[in-house]
Amino acid sequence: MNWGQGVILAVVEGVTEFLPVSSTGHMILVGQLLGVAQTGFVKSFEIAIQLGAIGAIVALYWRKLLQQSRVATRVAMAFLPTGIIGVLAYKLVKQYLLGNAWVTVGALFLGGVVLLIWEGDRLKKQKSNSKFEIQNLSYGRCVLIGLGQAVAMIPGVSRALATILSGEIAGLGRKEAVEFSFLLAVPTMMAATGWDLVKSGGSFGRGEWEMLGLGFGAAFTAARVTVKWLVLYVKKNTPIKKIMFGGDQEFGLRPGTENVTLATDISKALQEVEKIKEKEVKRLTKLRDYFFRTLDVRNSDVQRPKKFIINGDLENRLPNNINITIPGIPSDLLVIELSARGIMVAEKSACKSGDGKASHVIKAINKNINDTDGSLRFSLGRNTTKEDIDYTVKSLSEILQKLKRWYTPTPI
Repeated sequence: MNWGQGVILAVVEGVTEFLPVSSTGHMILVGQLLGVAQTGFVKSFEIAIQLGAIGAIVALYWRKLLQQSRVATRVAMAFLPTGIIGVLAYKLVKQYLLGNAWVTVGALFLGGVVLLIWEGDRLKKQKSNSKFEIQNLSYGRCVLIGLGQAVAMIPGVSRALATILSGEIAGLGRKEAVEFSFLLAVPTMMAATGWDLVKSGGSFGRGEWEMLGLGFGAAFTAARVTVKWLVLYVKKNTPIKKIMFGGDQEFGLRPGTENVTLATDISKALQEVEKIKEKEVKRLTKLRDYFFRTLDVRNSDVQRPKKFIINGDLENRLPNNINITIPGIPSDLLVIELSARGIMVAEKSACKSGDGKASHVIKAINKNINDTDGSLRFSLGRNTTKEDIDYTVKSLSEILQKLKRWYTPTPI
């Protein structure tokens, strides 16, 4: 087994360990797909990296394990039958069951059938409310959950599925059963890994211990992400945490206070704009149309009758909007040349300015536009004058004369 195969198996373990599917079964099947031989070390690797996944649980739930003694004692009681059966069946499981694809596939199939039947019955009877909290489970119910987990020693049987179903049978709700499954995995996997390393670790070389360390880290990372997602998935009505916290004057919704002065200033500005809007619209419309006429005249005597396309309708457009296409000349060159003359112009939206293609909006308006055609958008404003239009058109005409030495404008 090489390093890449080890990482893949560890990620499979981390993702599947706490889902109601068999992590060991999936590792065995993925290992066979990758061509990993089922050597003694590989079998130990598949057991030991589960400790990495368990490390994610310790990182997320250590307070509950350390601070709530009643929860810790219930977890210990549930682990007891699993530990006893594990010691007794260790040799049988490792020699005859681990690595057996037929056992794995059969167990996966039966587990899927059980899950479908259980979920169908749960939905039909609306089994969602828990009868017990974890800390209130009787020791007998904890042993029942532990016996359910012991079945997962068979490769292909999901430990998570076995403990979740056993937990629900014992009276836990879905969320509580999932959390108990997480917590019960800690002593179970620690014991399984420790026992296997005691039995087999003496034969490992330095490279194999390094492989175990890599697998531990990859399984830990994948499991942590999976567990956090799974808790949100099974828990209904999960509130989204706020990233901004406001004061009482904002009803707790946002920090700070509205800028009343600025709001009134904007209101006043809008009133002033309303007074001049009609006059300004007429002025800008005349300037826009003058731009089109002047550009047409200035370019009418340069090789071809017309060297630009007006994008959009001439009448049904904003008064301050001028959008033209220069066929065959890249728009970024035109922008640079105009900018050097103090004329600010855009070729397309900012988020698409670097892709080197014509705007998809302009291409939708004019089907004859190609990616090599340069489009320019000029915006007129309150301070734009007729002299500005003359200077811009004159500059654009000079630029076209300059660039025609390297680019031949496409005929219209």
